[in-house]
Amino acid sequence: MASTENSITAITDSLPPATDHLTYLTILESHISPAILPKLNEILQDVELTQNIGWDLIHLLLPVPGAESCLTTIARLGNPKEVVLKATETLQLLDLDAIEEIPEEEEEEGKKALVEEPTGIEKFCTLLQLLAIVHPRIKTKYPSRFLSSSLMAILSTYRPSNQATLAVISFAHTISGKKRPSLPGRKSSLNIPTSSNNDTNPSAPDPEAQEEEPEEAAIQTKLLQSFVTHILEEYVNMNSLEWSARLQEFLEPKKVVTGRKSLCESFKEDPVLVTRDAITGQLVVSPTYSIASPV
Repeated sequence: MASTENSITAITDSLPPATDHLTYLTILESHISPAILPKLNEILQDVELTQNIGWDLIHLLLPVPGAESCLTTIARLGNPKEVVLKATETLQLLDLDAIEEIPEEEEEEGKKALVEEPTGIEKFCTLLQLLAIVHPRIKTKYPSRFLSSSLMAILSTYRPSNQATLAVISFAHTISGKKRPSLPGRKSSLNIPTSSNNDTNPSAPDPEAQEEEPEEAAIQTKLLQSFVTHILEEYVNMNSLEWSARLQEFLEPKKVVTGRKSLCESFKEDPVLVTRDAITGQLVVSPTYSIASPV
């Protein structure tokens, strides 16, 4: 394997116009590693270059530890339609069926170990971050067609874990222009990930921009409403909330067995149940209004 210095020299000296874009992609593929990511991110600040090759780097960078900054740059500066299509395609290739969320104590132990390829859930969250950045950049007559494809890909890949659901919530709120509300300040057994775009650098305009049809905002809102409803149904079906039993305890407190912790108390004190309740609450208050225009 080439040294880091040799790799950086190779990807720098072969930059277009020294090579064509296809050749440069081949060179990047042969030198991709965590060590070159800072230099690669610097190179990707060239808008023209990133619009030509960025979309084709997504599947190469997604398995590389620490590649989030490069992927975010691609989402900001790459051709938005091509980036959406590639991110959606990559999302559909993920398999989360056999993946479980890592308990917090094991996650801390993992941080001490060697850096490994991101898990399937982490890749899922990263791809949703990219989609949240790039969808508002698309300026076309019918943006709902791109949004519909992305939502269907997310639904087909989604498995109702807390981590994946928080990523979905953040995506939905970002697309709608609504900031994701913070979780209540209660005990939780999980480190809740944020999927919002914290990058303050501006995004490049859509190089193929068209005027949006007037009815598109309403169509996209309906798509998001339907999408969130499906996510809510899947999450609640897999994460029991005991709503009816808790309501009965509230309405008839005399029937609660003395000395035994009630369900209402458990959902206020147990970190796992608190998080489950809070995530469901965020799904319930998800966007029901117009899609925001990018700043």
